[in-house]
Amino acid sequence: MAKPETGSPEAIRGTFLPLDAYSSFEIEAIADEVLGHKRRGLLDELRSEQMRTIHLSLGASTRALEANADRIGTSQRSIEDLTEQIEELAQGGLSRR
Repeated sequence: MAKPETGSPEAIRGTFLPLDAYSSFEIEAIADEVLGHKRRGLLDELRSEQMRTIHLSLGASTRALEANADRIGTSQRSIEDLTEQIEELAQGGLSRR
């Protein structure tokens, strides 16, 4: 990225800020390139307690999501059963007239 000219308003105010933005995947790729897997592993070990806490939290969240999915499935089946019963009752009531 080109720098502003010395007399430009951006240079005078000091507001010219070259900025690069990266996605998390790009940051991971850069870390792998620059640090390599072994060195990155060593850095992760320095934060082992934080990593352990994160992994425990992810596991708990995964279990909660799976439990919610089971409850949703059960609720959907109940709704389908009740809908069928309502339809049968409605048809039975109409045929009696």
